Amino acid sequence: QRLLPKAQWTVGAQRLLLHGRYVCLARTPNCLHCVLSSDCEWEGKRKPT
Repeated sequence: QRLLPKAQWTVGAQRLLLHGRYVCLARTPNCLHCVLSSDCEWEGKRKPT
């Protein structure tokens, strides 16, 4: 509830699934174009060079 109000949970879940499918891929995540990068805690996050 901190990031998303309960009324938007269903749409938010669908958007997270699409985000995982097209941006945050398991083998090659596109961290530089990720809108969630500032909230992401993944240690392997790629930094801009």
